[in-house]
Amino acid sequence: DGKATITTSSFIYDFVFDHWSSTPTSMNMIEPRWFCAAAMLDGKIFVAGGQGQGLNPLASVECIDVDALLQCTPLHYPLPPELFERIIEIGKAERDMVRSHKKQKIDK
Repeated sequence: DGKATITTSSFIYDFVFDHWSSTPTSMNMIEPRWFCAAAMLDGKIFVAGGQGQGLNPLASVECIDVDALLQCTPLHYPLPPELFERIIEIGKAERDMVRSHKKQKIDK
């Protein structure tokens, strides 16, 4: 019917092979969401915000352990370890944006 569905499922995109794979259902998010942000830090994927059921904005953050995911989904190529040391912001919504001018150190 052409309607989008908000879901708890997660998918991995392999840009080398141009292919999407679903993660095991044990790694589903708690809250269904879409239009959320995702980032990696210290071997974990953090999924934040987005819209939930009824298009209500979400203020929650969920975490997926990459090590557990890699045990279930083998990679076609190695991941460089420097990807797991910082959060890289890719795009952002301008409305309701929280700005911080303080620099914070993240302990490993």
